[in-house]
Amino acid sequence: MLNRICEESGEGIEIVYDTKSTNKDLTCVEDGKCPWWDAFSSACKEEKLSIFKTIFPASTDSKYLRSCGIPAIGFSPMNNTPILLHDHNEFLNENVFLRGIDIYCSIISKLANMNSIQI
Repeated sequence: MLNRICEESGEGIEIVYDTKSTNKDLTCVEDGKCPWWDAFSSACKEEKLSIFKTIFPASTDSKYLRSCGIPAIGFSPMNNTPILLHDHNEFLNENVFLRGIDIYCSIISKLANMNSIQI
Protein backbone atom coordinates (compact mmCIF):
# COMPACT_ATOMS: atom_id res chain seq x y z
CA MET A 1 0.00 0.00 0.00
CA LEU A 2 2.80 2.42 0.90
CA ASN A 3 4.65 1.64 -2.33
CA ARG A 4 1.46 2.36 -4.29
CA ILE A 5 1.08 5.71 -2.54
CA CYS A 6 4.68 6.58 -3.43
CA GLU A 7 4.11 5.64 -7.08
CA GLU A 8 0.97 7.79 -7.21
CA SER A 9 2.83 10.71 -5.63
CA GLY A 10 5.21 11.05 -8.57
CA GLU A 11 8.81 10.42 -9.44
CA GLY A 12 11.51 10.50 -6.79
CA ILE A 13 9.25 9.42 -3.93
CA GLU A 14 10.34 6.15 -2.35
CA ILE A 15 10.43 4.35 0.96
CA VAL A 16 13.78 3.36 2.40
CA TYR A 17 13.64 0.87 5.27
CA ASP A 18 16.36 1.00 7.91
CA THR A 19 15.23 -2.40 9.14
CA LYS A 20 12.64 -4.58 7.51
CA SER A 21 11.91 -8.07 8.74
CA THR A 22 10.50 -10.42 6.13
CA ASN A 23 10.72 -13.54 8.30
CA LYS A 24 7.24 -14.98 8.86
CA ASP A 25 8.31 -17.93 11.05
CA LEU A 26 6.05 -18.61 14.01
CA THR A 27 6.73 -20.51 17.21
CA CYS A 28 4.51 -23.54 17.75
CA VAL A 29 2.20 -23.12 20.75
CA GLU A 30 0.30 -26.42 20.50
CA ASP A 31 0.43 -28.88 23.38
CA GLY A 32 2.49 -31.98 22.62
CA LYS A 33 4.00 -30.59 19.41
CA CYS A 34 6.79 -28.36 20.73
CA PRO A 35 8.96 -29.21 23.76
CA TRP A 36 9.64 -25.52 24.43
CA TRP A 37 5.93 -24.74 24.57
CA ASP A 38 5.24 -27.82 26.68
CA ALA A 39 7.86 -26.78 29.26
CA PHE A 40 6.61 -23.18 29.28
CA SER A 41 2.92 -24.09 29.58
CA SER A 42 3.69 -26.71 32.23
CA ALA A 43 5.36 -24.07 34.40
CA CYS A 44 2.39 -21.75 33.86
CA LYS A 45 -0.04 -24.49 34.90
CA GLU A 46 2.00 -25.17 38.06
CA GLU A 47 1.80 -21.45 38.85
CA LYS A 48 -1.98 -21.58 38.22
CA LEU A 49 -1.76 -19.05 35.40
CA SER A 50 -4.23 -18.67 32.57
CA ILE A 51 -2.54 -18.37 29.19
CA PHE A 52 -4.04 -16.18 26.51
CA LYS A 53 -2.32 -16.82 23.19
CA THR A 54 -2.09 -13.87 20.87
CA ILE A 55 0.18 -12.40 18.24
CA PHE A 56 1.79 -9.20 19.48
CA PRO A 57 0.92 -6.51 16.93
CA ALA A 58 4.18 -4.59 17.31
CA SER A 59 7.79 -5.58 16.86
CA THR A 60 9.81 -7.40 19.50
CA ASP A 61 13.36 -8.72 19.63
CA SER A 62 11.87 -12.20 19.19
CA LYS A 63 11.97 -11.61 15.44
CA TYR A 64 15.77 -11.84 15.55
CA LEU A 65 15.67 -15.20 17.35
CA ARG A 66 13.04 -16.60 15.01
CA SER A 67 15.06 -15.49 11.97
CA CYS A 68 17.87 -17.74 13.30
CA GLY A 69 15.45 -20.67 13.68
CA ILE A 70 15.19 -20.31 17.45
CA PRO A 71 11.65 -20.57 18.86
CA ALA A 72 10.63 -17.49 20.85
CA ILE A 73 7.67 -16.98 23.14
CA GLY A 74 6.76 -13.52 24.39
CA PHE A 75 5.38 -13.49 27.90
CA SER A 76 4.46 -11.00 30.59
CA PRO A 77 3.44 -11.90 34.15
CA MET A 78 1.86 -8.48 34.71
CA ASN A 79 -1.71 -9.55 35.42
CA ASN A 80 -4.45 -7.19 36.58
CA THR A 81 -2.43 -4.27 35.20
CA PRO A 82 -3.49 -1.84 32.49
CA ILE A 83 -1.41 -2.08 29.31
CA LEU A 84 0.63 1.11 29.51
CA LEU A 85 3.75 -0.04 27.69
CA HIS A 86 5.99 3.01 27.16
CA ASP A 87 3.18 5.31 28.27
CA HIS A 88 3.85 8.47 30.27
CA ASN A 89 2.27 6.92 33.39
CA GLU A 90 3.50 3.32 33.16
CA PHE A 91 3.36 1.59 36.57
CA LEU A 92 3.34 -1.83 38.18
CA ASN A 93 1.95 -2.86 41.54
CA GLU A 94 4.64 -4.12 43.94
CA ASN A 95 2.85 -7.43 44.57
CA VAL A 96 2.45 -8.07 40.83
CA PHE A 97 6.18 -7.39 40.38
CA LEU A 98 7.20 -9.75 43.18
CA ARG A 99 4.82 -12.48 41.97
CA GLY A 100 6.33 -12.07 38.49
CA ILE A 101 9.77 -12.96 39.87
CA ASP A 102 8.40 -16.26 41.22
CA ILE A 103 6.69 -16.98 37.91
CA TYR A 104 9.87 -16.33 35.92
CA CYS A 105 11.86 -18.56 38.30
CA SER A 106 9.43 -21.44 37.60
CA ILE A 107 9.47 -20.92 33.83
CA ILE A 108 13.25 -20.57 33.60
CA SER A 109 13.74 -23.66 35.75
CA LYS A 110 11.43 -25.73 33.52
CA LEU A 111 13.14 -24.56 30.34
CA ALA A 112 16.65 -24.97 31.73
CA ASN A 113 15.97 -28.51 32.89
CA MET A 114 14.52 -29.91 29.68
CA ASN A 115 16.01 -33.21 28.58
CA SER A 116 18.54 -32.80 25.78
CA ILE A 117 16.54 -35.46 23.89
CA GLN A 118 13.58 -33.05 23.76
CA ILE A 119 15.54 -30.17 22.32
